[in-house]
Amino acid sequence: YQKLPKSGTITFWHIGCSVGLETYSNLIMMHQMGLLDRCRSIGTDINPRVLNIARNGEYAYRFNMFFRDNFDAVMKGCGFDAKFEDYFDIDEKADTMRAKPFLLERPKFMVQNLVTDKAPFPYRVDMVFIRNVMIYFNDKLQNQIISMIHSKMYDNAALVLGKQEA
Repeated sequence: YQKLPKSGTITFWHIGCSVGLETYSNLIMMHQMGLLDRCRSIGTDINPRVLNIARNGEYAYRFNMFFRDNFDAVMKGCGFDAKFEDYFDIDEKADTMRAKPFLLERPKFMVQNLVTDKAPFPYRVDMVFIRNVMIYFNDKLQNQIISMIHSKMYDNAALVLGKQEA
């Protein structure tokens, strides 16, 4: 995050974002850093069904309740005094947790087939997250995808790879 621009819009691209949990996590960190109002967040995935879940920002609470412990540990480790409930409305009876409206309005989720599609937005990005996606492609397709991603990145942009991609 040290490489982020000091002024203007900060654009994040989460490739293969699935149901959007990582996208919302990134926005929470930006909020804690006082940068949320400067953020443009894009999540892309090939699956329209998971993108609808991401847009709605509602998840099964019992399945995801371990996030609370992780959340507390990360926030404490970063020196932030934030509570999980600052960002998610929880209904234990209904077994739901839903991102708060100020988070829901931030990300744009778009369908993208990495093999056949260019980036579905017109601007360059400051940071790209691609985790556990490239493992599904052969070397030729990986190079093609990296080239497409690179064409959307600013010169000083950061690329965050998953453990498998690294």
